[in-house]
Amino acid sequence: GTMSGLSPHIYKVSAAFRLYVGVIKQSKVAMAGMSKSAKVLRIALISTGIGAIVVALGTLVAMLSQSSKFTDWFAEKMAYLGGIFDYILTVLGTLGDALVLFFQGKWSEAADVAAGAFENMGEKMDNAGDAAVRLRNNLIKLEDQIRANASIQAAYSGAIEQYKKLIQDENTSNSERLKIAKKIKEMQLASIDLRMKEISRTLELTEKTKENADKISDLSVEHQGLQWQMQSIIDTPLSAYFKEINQQYKVSRALLLKESSRSRNWIKAAEILEEVVQEEVIDYLITVDAMFLLFELLTIELRQSADSTVLSEINKIAKKLTKIAKEQSSYWLLAETYWLQGELALVNSDVQEARRLFSQAQSIAEEKGFERLAMKISKEHDDLMDELNHWEDLIERKASLEEKIKAAKLDEVVKEIKKQERVIYHEAEEEEPIMLLLLLKSGLPAYSKQFCVSPKMNEILIAGFLSAINKFAREAFSVKGSIERFKHEEFTMLYRNIEPISFCYVFKGQSYLATKKFDEFIKLTQKSEKLWSILESLVHTGDRDIIEQDEELQQIINHTFRVDKLQN
Repeated sequence: GTMSGLSPHIYKVSAAFRLYVGVIKQSKVAMAGMSKSAKVLRIALISTGIGAIVVALGTLVAMLSQSSKFTDWFAEKMAYLGGIFDYILTVLGTLGDALVLFFQGKWSEAADVAAGAFENMGEKMDNAGDAAVRLRNNLIKLEDQIRANASIQAAYSGAIEQYKKLIQDENTSNSERLKIAKKIKEMQLASIDLRMKEISRTLELTEKTKENADKISDLSVEHQGLQWQMQSIIDTPLSAYFKEINQQYKVSRALLLKESSRSRNWIKAAEILEEVVQEEVIDYLITVDAMFLLFELLTIELRQSADSTVLSEINKIAKKLTKIAKEQSSYWLLAETYWLQGELALVNSDVQEARRLFSQAQSIAEEKGFERLAMKISKEHDDLMDELNHWEDLIERKASLEEKIKAAKLDEVVKEIKKQERVIYHEAEEEEPIMLLLLLKSGLPAYSKQFCVSPKMNEILIAGFLSAINKFAREAFSVKGSIERFKHEEFTMLYRNIEPISFCYVFKGQSYLATKKFDEFIKLTQKSEKLWSILESLVHTGDRDIIEQDEELQQIINHTFRVDKLQN
């Protein structure tokens, strides 16, 4: 009965593939037709007059038009077949689940799952094919709409620039300026609205897969930024447009002067930018642009002069940037500003503060889904840990400001942040796990898990790790409860104290993914009431056998640190 029920569906699949073969044949016919048309045109060009050439051109255009229709038809059929193929893969996956149940002895459940896979299969295949075609057609419409919107937005931009010139014109009356400002406001809102609708539709049609994660994240961030921008424009009174346009003009002029090779122009640019920075914040994006341009100029001056007063100016701008980022709830800017302040802390000889700011910047970036920015900041923190001895040496011998400026990456970070298009970073590398430790207040291990089973590891490293951890644990942490990182020889250690247990993870390599795993392990451990109760009782009893034999802890470790993958 099942096979007879399936036969119409099998016939449908075979019919689809017969259609595919037919399509290939038709494409060959169309290509042959185009080839013949090209020959006709060539003969006309060689042997006839203008009339014959026009006729040949008309024939070729008609043929190309037919080919375009055929191409569209062909693509639609391929989309339909693709949808069917995806559905068949889903069915095969379900049958795999049924097989697992079968071999587990759950025959009745296996039969139900297998039967469900074939239920209404023909209708579901049709629906899958139709859905794929609809998606293709919707994407084509979206592309057409985006192209049309680009023309409209270009027209808005051109009109806005002309209106701004009219506002700056001395002959324009204040009443006319208000009318012009209203038109500018309307066009800016209309332009932003077009882009927001494009993004919303793109997100609606984009499948949420691992491959599309970066694209979805970028579009979501852009959409959020446009919402803030739109609200800012709505809230801005028309009279403020005069000041806003004036500030835009100043920043544009300063940018042109900055691009000059003459130092006198740089000085003039800095003076103009300082004016904008000191003025009332009308559009925070304009002020932020002015700040970063001024920051860049001052950084160049600082590198050349090593003047502490210039460093003071830079510190003031960084604090004002932080204030603006918080007021505007611009978390991307806030993460970048903390990163920048971390570099400044190094120049100010405060390594502990630099590490705290890097951790804070990375935490914000991760919490808000700015994965690539978080990876970049994490890499910067890793680099600092590798150079920690060098920085401690600079501070201990009271190195000059010039030496510390050279050692810091202040100008590199400023340039990175100023980039309009963010760099697409490579995927973070997996670390090499070495050891996981749960420590009591005394510093003695309540539990330890060695991922590396080298005899040399047992004899030498454990004592060194415990000594380094105990020394580190006695220091005052900059942010209570945060994950701290430090180096011991070639190894990195992540440390977090959550009363009554301290957690420590030792590894080699990059720390971005290691930190995420460590954080997940701590959260899962805390989430288990039974496991956390055992750890709390361990503080008083000191009985390690209970925790070492706990299966749930082993499962959490295996899941979080991918022990099976390590063993393979």
